[in-house]
Amino acid sequence: MRLAAQAKMGYYPTPESVTPIITQYLKRQSNGLIKILDPCAGEGTAIEIIGNHLEAKTYGIEIDLYRGKLAQKKLTQCLITDYQNTKISHNAFSLLWLNPPYDWATRNNELEKSERFEKTFLRNCLSYLCTGGILVYLIPQHRLDKYISQILSYRFDKLSVFKFPEEEYLFFKQLIILGVLKNSPSKNNEITEYLIACGKFQEEVPYIFSNPSIIYEVPVSP
Repeated sequence: MRLAAQAKMGYYPTPESVTPIITQYLKRQSNGLIKILDPCAGEGTAIEIIGNHLEAKTYGIEIDLYRGKLAQKKLTQCLITDYQNTKISHNAFSLLWLNPPYDWATRNNELEKSERFEKTFLRNCLSYLCTGGILVYLIPQHRLDKYISQILSYRFDKLSVFKFPEEEYLFFKQLIILGVLKNSPSKNNEITEYLIACGKFQEEVPYIFSNPSIIYEVPVSP
């Protein structure tokens, strides 16, 4: 399958040095069950770390057989398939971890315009996140375009944008975006323009650092 080949070619796991820093921006809102989802889980390392930090149940989906079997040993549950072949309850997860493959999603008609996975994963997976749930979205900086910026500003409050730590950023040129899912979608043109400027390298984006000034409280899952 072309999609499976794409998943292997575009697979870039989150550097293990980066995930522990991100955990410092996350804490439990209260006692109770927290479920987190990674629809492109790789070997499961990233959300295993996040899950241990939050004392959460971890759910992954991974299209590659080898990586999926490794993830199954680390996570509460991991399906080895394309996330589009699954049925997932809406509003079921407290945290959505998105580090999509770096490639194009081909539609049924090869002649149709293709779309980047960064867009399709974001658009298609938001329904799995509960109101007040936390998004952790990893994306190459130059892929933060108008379309993605509009989705993020329309659906999320308290958006923060960081570069990977300096050493990793030099190699990956990747951003970490965190946000809280709104009770109801609403436009925010100021945030949209800020995000677009970040993607065009017109805004000074800080490196992510330890001892954060903002903490995202992860709610209990519905």
